[in-house]
Amino acid sequence: MPDASDQEYIEYVTARLPALRRLAYGLCGDRDQADDLVQETATRLYLRWARIAEVEQLDAYVRTVLVRHFLDTRRRGDDGRVLGGKLESDDQVRPVRWTCR
Repeated sequence: MPDASDQEYIEYVTARLPALRRLAYGLCGDRDQADDLVQETATRLYLRWARIAEVEQLDAYVRTVLVRHFLDTRRRGDDGRVLGGKLESDDQVRPVRWTCR
């Protein structure tokens, strides 16, 4: 059974999930990448929950975490996706980096 702190985290994230997904999708325009952004944000939030649960403007803090993570992936030019295609021979297959708009 989760302790009180974990329960607060679960309730907070569950209530904010739709808004976080909308924000993430608005940033990148891709549902899968938006879900990845939200998942990473939720993970980062959980790891810091004991310190930030009492922040006055927690929603703004969480949105900032999500936006900064999105910008970090854009700056690196890496959103974690590698696409490849099959040509006439397997030797000709080259990975292609896919980035959000």
